[in-house]
Amino acid sequence: RKSFQTSYHVIWDGLTAGSGQTCVNVNAGAAAAEPGLHGSASSNSPARSAPRDAAQPPSSPSVRTAAGEVRGRWVPAERGAPRFAAFLGIPFAAPPLGPLRYKSPKPAKPWSGVLEATTDPPACAQINLYSETKEVTGQEDCLYLNVYAPEGAGAGAASGLPVVVVVPDGGLLLASGRLEHFGPHFLVAQRVIVVSVNYRTGPLGFLSMDTEGIPGNAGLKDIVAALRWVKANIASFGGDPASTTVLGWSAGASLLHILSLLRKPRELFSRAVLLSGHALSPRAYTERHRERAAVLAETLGAPANASDLEVHRVLMEAGAEALLHACDHPRVRRAGLPLPSPERRTTKGGEPRLLPQDPESLLRLLPLSSPGAAEARAPPLPVLMGLAEREGALPYNVWGLSSLSPEALDELLPRLLPADVLPGEDTARALGLTATPGPGPLPQDASLRLAQLVRDEYAAGAAIGNNTDTFIEFLGDAFLYASAWRTVGFMANVSTDTAPLYLYKFAVDDAYNYGKKKYGITTPGASHGDDIGYLSKSASAPELDQNLSGDGVASKTLILMTRMVGNFAKGLAPIEGWPAVPPSASAAQSWPLLRVGPGARRHVEHPAGPHQPFWASVYRDLRSPSSTIVRS
Repeated sequence: RKSFQTSYHVIWDGLTAGSGQTCVNVNAGAAAAEPGLHGSASSNSPARSAPRDAAQPPSSPSVRTAAGEVRGRWVPAERGAPRFAAFLGIPFAAPPLGPLRYKSPKPAKPWSGVLEATTDPPACAQINLYSETKEVTGQEDCLYLNVYAPEGAGAGAASGLPVVVVVPDGGLLLASGRLEHFGPHFLVAQRVIVVSVNYRTGPLGFLSMDTEGIPGNAGLKDIVAALRWVKANIASFGGDPASTTVLGWSAGASLLHILSLLRKPRELFSRAVLLSGHALSPRAYTERHRERAAVLAETLGAPANASDLEVHRVLMEAGAEALLHACDHPRVRRAGLPLPSPERRTTKGGEPRLLPQDPESLLRLLPLSSPGAAEARAPPLPVLMGLAEREGALPYNVWGLSSLSPEALDELLPRLLPADVLPGEDTARALGLTATPGPGPLPQDASLRLAQLVRDEYAAGAAIGNNTDTFIEFLGDAFLYASAWRTVGFMANVSTDTAPLYLYKFAVDDAYNYGKKKYGITTPGASHGDDIGYLSKSASAPELDQNLSGDGVASKTLILMTRMVGNFAKGLAPIEGWPAVPPSASAAQSWPLLRVGPGARRHVEHPAGPHQPFWASVYRDLRSPSSTIVRS
């Protein structure tokens, strides 16, 4: 332990400004190419491309991909971050328009000439249900990615650089890989290639009837298509396709963790960084997908109890804006929004099944019964996983809970319980449970019983809303912690020396805390999403004004976090001397944990906090045929 603490403090206290890297141009002075021929979106060519600018300097970075040549632009150095090459809006799949809506992405067609990859692509069509205006932004033609390369990278370099593929967050409703939303300035300083991807969200990304017409999981399949593109093309940008790390926050982390459990997607990447999200996150999976699709169709005009054919027709004919605004309908909100879901259809068609089992059954290594499930399961991989110290502060403020009275908060308690407390169908069958409604809200009588158990645990039987800190602690547990440490326990069971699992808790409350700045959160402590500001630059929180050359706590944390991810992406321990969770560690045991913050020490304790035994008993009860919470 002493050597660990010493090495950590050398890093924290001895951090110096900048990355100290010297660089040369990426493919600078590439031969001029003929102007691109740009068709319309429906022609499956890169419609967003601008004509060639005759004033473009000859030193503009240029790369030839399998589909054609792309020309990017230089992003200048600023505040300690070096300049880098940006290739913006490269199509990795055909526009998912018309008959391709809801379907698996299809390959993008090649183009002739040069694709001017110098402007941010549109985000996928999405609605912000947390805003007062419920504004719809983006468009359906959105399957583009951005590539960022440090100077000196390129196909002619001696060896390829590690690659970090970023999948953005947004609660599966909002997500954008645009440069303005995810600035790679600080990660690129670690001499890695960074790729940020768009993927379909909301009903366009996760609506499912589990049919050939609306098969489900389109957003997950978009990410797989982007990873395939990276595997095939990243060497041309100076990256090593055999050394790809995926990185996601929140919902993005949940999607990536699900993909890491599946053999074929898992073959496309080597490591995963999962920040405040995982496969068992309460809002990462549902088995009520058909019900949710039917309710959404009814709000758009389909009759009650409509046939699958009629539901499909209504959902195909609806405009994107109408489809997204329907997500705000009270009936849709009560039924639940579209999420990743199982694909158990037995029809033989052109739509591949990506997720044949519920994620818990894959994590637990339970006996598998769904067709193709055994072949789908993936081997473990190295994982760096982190949570914020006060995860519950963001939902407390953003969900409007901070304005409610203690009595109103207590009344809401049954609706705030973790949605994953019930097992999925495959897990339930493997455990010998005869009836379960699947992941989602408990039956009313059971939710009332569990709510009272929560009051007993957190507030000695009193109203849990009487104390703000207690309520935020409960929210953090229900929102992420309770399921996170179950997940870590399952992951530790299969971790190995070559597939280590590293854990950290983010505890910095300073100038670059993204979530707090973006949402105006004044509650003390590091909240959900705060660590984003210590890894990326975003136009949605310009007041952060990050500085890689500073010497304050925020700048030191920025350097530390980007260095941790950079080291991990290079196949190293995030920090020298940082121990991984011991292989085959039990979920009931204490684990090595790095608390990121000034004066931090490695903690060897159970990181879920004092209520972990309570939640462990809840999950055990709800996976027992003799459950006392759900009574037959």
